[in-house]
Amino acid sequence: MIPVGANLLSLLLGWCRRGLPLLIIAAVFIAQRAYFIGVGEDRADARHAAVAAQRAQAQRLEAARVRNAEADHARRLNDIDRAHLEELQHAKAALDTAVADLDAGRLRLRRAAHDQCPDRHLSAPAPATGVGDGSEASGLSRANAEFLLRVGADADDTARQLATCQAVVASYYAACGAAPSVPVPVER
Repeated sequence: MIPVGANLLSLLLGWCRRGLPLLIIAAVFIAQRAYFIGVGEDRADARHAAVAAQRAQAQRLEAARVRNAEADHARRLNDIDRAHLEELQHAKAALDTAVADLDAGRLRLRRAAHDQCPDRHLSAPAPATGVGDGSEASGLSRANAEFLLRVGADADDTARQLATCQAVVASYYAACGAAPSVPVPVER
């Protein structure tokens, strides 16, 4: 009988002769996989970093574009507001001048003349009495003439406010890049 140690030794030597090349091939394969996995991870990390940098750059550019668009829109709204306030100041000055001219007698308002509508067979206007009732020869008292001036100025202010609102709406549509569903006139 062969001693147990010799049998074990011959088995181990036989396995080493046949298994050693397999063991070396397995070790080379594992080392190669580890290397390529590491390189692949490095490449993947580099690709992820490049994509992340591109996304960050795109986000910075988009944020800058949005900030610029907001600043442009704010400037447009500021210009609209400034123009509206200037128009209101000019209109108030024109009204004050008209009222002062009315008070000084340089401006007279009169009723529509009868001869402007000759085909309508209108009766002649009643003659102005001028008997201390504050009426003028035109038939309008100073208070009525001033009232009409102020009503006209209020109507003009309303038209200006509407035009300003339309300009603001058009500015919002322009800021978001959409076309209004109803045309908005912006010319004043």
